[in-house]
Amino acid sequence: MAKKPTGPSVEFEVRGSRQAALDLRELGLRARDVRPVGRALQLIFLHGEQRRFATRAGGEWPELADSTVQNKLRQGQRTEVLRASDALYRSLTQMGASGQLKVIRQGEIRFGTTIDYAHFALGTVHEPARPPIGLRAVDMRAMTTVLSKHITRKRSE
Repeated sequence: MAKKPTGPSVEFEVRGSRQAALDLRELGLRARDVRPVGRALQLIFLHGEQRRFATRAGGEWPELADSTVQNKLRQGQRTEVLRASDALYRSLTQMGASGQLKVIRQGEIRFGTTIDYAHFALGTVHEPARPPIGLRAVDMRAMTTVLSKHITRKRSE
């Protein structure tokens, strides 16, 4: 005669394991392909760049020298920092602008500029650095929120 267990017993019943596996697969696929939220991410980037230019990177960019401002005025250029012709500004702040770098494909999203003189804004022997691209913490959080919602959404949403 078999002995009956004398302690508590535990039983497991597995339900929905197939659905859980499908949900995890879909989550992985969405994480790998963020193209559906590319436009939302680009808008966050563009708005962040608009703020960056409007505030001189939160005051981090040095003011232009008086002689530079006078030269720009004589040449009919804008006198704001990094806005002589506005080509660089537009490429970083306006959707679809000339010179805009926008790569949105599976496994890769990049935003920036293809304006050939942009690298000079990083500083030269005669000019201080005024990096034109810089994401603030609030922009990174907004992008993270968009990505998180995309990755974790259910198929029916």
